[in-house]
Amino acid sequence: MELGEEVARALGAGFDLTSDFRLRFAKLRRRLVDLNEAGARDVPVPGGGGAVLRGIPRDVGIDKGDRIRFRSDVLEFNQCHVSIARSSAGWGGRL
Repeated sequence: MELGEEVARALGAGFDLTSDFRLRFAKLRRRLVDLNEAGARDVPVPGGGGAVLRGIPRDVGIDKGDRIRFRSDVLEFNQCHVSIARSSAGWGGRL
């Protein structure tokens, strides 16, 4: 099985947090997210030289990757603390 097909099979699968997050440790017996696989389709890989992912459920959205995040939206602890303190202080509150 090719890597792309292995990734598609792992979509919605659970992982054992005490083990590993690699694809071979995905719990494929039962998915945590239901995907409608009745209308599966073959999807060409952009820039993949003609490679095709087979059997991708219609529920899985695929785009060309323009919306890749280069930075996380997660706040550091200090930023989170300041944000919560400001919102709980109300209008005109000071830190």
